[in-house]
Amino acid sequence: MFVNEIIPRDEVDKKAKPIIVKYKPFLSSDDIKDGKFSWSIDRNKNIYLIKVKQGREEFCDQSTFVLFKSGDLIEFVLKTMPSTSETEGLTNKKWKLLSQKKLGLIVKLSKMKLIL
Repeated sequence: MFVNEIIPRDEVDKKAKPIIVKYKPFLSSDDIKDGKFSWSIDRNKNIYLIKVKQGREEFCDQSTFVLFKSGDLIEFVLKTMPSTSETEGLTNKKWKLLSQKKLGLIVKLSKMKLIL
């Protein structure tokens, strides 16, 4: 089951830092660990999704996400569609897939090297 949460400090280096650094190369390690990033994670299956970019101006409806699954990284660019709804306090959004690409493998999980 997926859970949305702020990435815990102890998991940033182990799982998320190589992904975040690729998209935000000018952030310091302290910025990355300050709880500024969230993810959706299924801890039982070791799958997580991190939103790494949000478009600006005419692209403000586009977001870039990176999915980690079975050692693979997949980048998705999604566009928010106009029809959103709210049910019982939850917002439901519709997304359109604009692009996807496989980024490569993360090897040596203890050292987290990103192979592109």
